[in-house]
Formats: sequence, C-alpha cells, structure tokens
Amino acid sequence: MVYFIIAILSIFIFLKDEIEAKERLPILAYLSGGLWHFIDDEGKELFEPKKIDDVLGYSSGLIRVSVKENDKTRIKYLDLSGKIVLEPDFDYAYDFVNGIAMVFNFTDKKRTEKKFGFIDKKGKSIIPCNLNDASQFSEGLAYISSDDFQGYLDTAGKKKINLGEIAGFIFSEGLAAVNNKKFEFGFINQFGELVIDYKYDEVGNFKEGFARFNRDNKFGYIDKNGNERIPANFDVVRNFSEKRAFVGLYDIDFKTFWAVIDTNGNYITKHIFTKVHDFSDGLAAVRDSSYWGFINRDGDYTIKPRFFYADSFKDGIAWASDKNKKESGFIDSDGNFKIIIPEFEKAFELRFNRRVY
Repeated sequence: MVYFIIAILSIFIFLKDEIEAKERLPILAYLSGGLWHFIDDEGKELFEPKKIDDVLGYSSGLIRVSVKENDKTRIKYLDLSGKIVLEPDFDYAYDFVNGIAMVFNFTDKKRTEKKFGFIDKKGKSIIPCNLNDASQFSEGLAYISSDDFQGYLDTAGKKKINLGEIAGFIFSEGLAAVNNKKFEFGFINQFGELVIDYKYDEVGNFKEGFARFNRDNKFGYIDKNGNERIPANFDVVRNFSEKRAFVGLYDIDFKTFWAVIDTNGNYITKHIFTKVHDFSDGLAAVRDSSYWGFINRDGDYTIKPRFFYADSFKDGIAWASDKNKKESGFIDSDGNFKIIIPEFEKAFELRFNRRVY
C-alpha cells in the first residue's frame, strides 16, 4: 500500500512539473550586454542568455532567430529550453503555422529574385523550393505560383484551387482576396468560387465578419456577403477587433488622426489619436500628441497617457516604457509595472511578434 501511494505521488509530482513547464510561455526577448535574454510571463528567464544576432518571431513553441556564420546570416529555431532544434538550409525561413513554415532562396547574385517552398518542423521539404511566389498557410491552404500552376495547395502539397492567371492572398474566416488582370479585387471561398465580385481597388482580410475595402482612394468596410456596411469615407482604416475599429483621416500635412467606430459605423471617439494598436483584452493602446495611454471600448481612458511607448494587452499585461520614470516592462490594467526589464538595447514582444524597442 505504501509503495502504491508513493507511486501515485510520484506520478502527480511528475505531471505537475510537466504542466508547470508547459505553462511557461515566452513573452519577451531583449538584448543586453551582447546577449539575448528570453523571459516568461512571470519575468523569469526561460534559459541561459544567447549570443545571437536577432530575434525574428515566435510560433508553435519555436523561437526564430538569426545568427551570422562565415559572413552569412542563418535562420535557426530554438525550443523553449533554448536548444537549437532546427537549422534549415535556406536563405530565409518564416515562423511555423500549423507545423509548416515558408522558406525561400535567392536565385541571383543581387539577391532580388527568389524561389519559395515549405518545410515541416523536422526541416523536411513539404513543397520544394521552386515556386515563383507563395503565401503562408492559413486555414489549411497556401497560395502559390509556379511555372505551371497558380492557385492554392493544401498542407500535403495537393492542388486544391486553380486560379489560372488570377493572383490570390491568404484565407481568413473562410474567404481569400483575389485580384484579376485589371487589378480589381474580389473574394473567393475555400471551393474557389467567386463570392464577392471584382470591384475594389484594394481589400484586406476578413476579421470579425468585416473586411476593409478601398475605392477611389477612400476606405470602408464590407461584410461576407459583399454588402458595404460602412461607407468608404476614411483615408486609412484598421481591422475590427472586439467589435471596434480604428479609422483615420489625414490632416493638411497628411498626418493621420485616428478615431474609434463600432460595427455600425458609429463614432465612439473623435479623430484625436496619432498612433494606435487594436483592441485586446478590452483595451487599446493609443497615443495623443505626446504619450501613449489606454482606452476602453467606450473610448474612455483607463490609463492616462504617460508612456513613451505602449503595446497591446494580452492575458492581463502589456509592454510599456515610462519615459518619466525611465522604466520599461509589463504593466497590469491599472498601469502598474509588474515586470521591469533592466537596461537593454533591443526588445521584441514574442506574443505579437513585433519589436517594441
């Protein structure tokens, strides 16, 4: 009986350790003293600092970095223990999406012409690196252009949608933008059927049922039926997020001033922000004429502008740099610093895959 209890306890401790290890998610990489540090959401280092050239992205449990070797930049992937688990032999490689990453090689000495392909997490070629053009996989499909085919492939490399001479873009919410020889944009579904006709000068991906469109140099929003839900009255727009979108107008000097609208096109705020990030966790980082703060979905400030820079909230924390206090790190929704980062030369937010300093 004693041995049985000990065995059960051992299994419990093992599983507990495994769960805790899996829950350590990377949130930031920063360069300090020539070494890159990687921290989790508690501010703890995931592994020993690394001497690498740059951090490029994080996805599917792998951190993508660049390292110079013999005057050549190599792309490598680290796991969450800091071990190099993949060194693809290509001129460039992207983040993994559903276990597949796009890669390319330059084909000329000037390094302007490229051939694209796809690999799995073991570095095995899924689609040979001989494509003239390609997009990342999204919703199980990737747009490619080769000498004898232009359309979409599935993750096994099988041809699914033949577009002929029409160019395609990534799928989002079941639809993908396509444009014809006249450079007019429409949308197809995952069967390759044209569901929104070619009639736009430019479009974006669908997000929360809306896609931005451009006609006569003005932007608005359409729904998945092609109905123009919000008229094209804006100089620039961003995707909807949490039923809110930022829309911008240029002033006489072509400087953008942003406002918040709802899904009916009603204004939540006036055009008063100079820079913005989309809503996340119910808040959006916005910049007035000088500093960044945070507003809620009603357009009210919950954290007054006081930051030199601020990024989006996720899981209750957001990156911010407080110029007055000379502090940088992650704040909570009350604006209090929870994780402070020491002096650094560069910083990369691994949850949103963008540089924050």
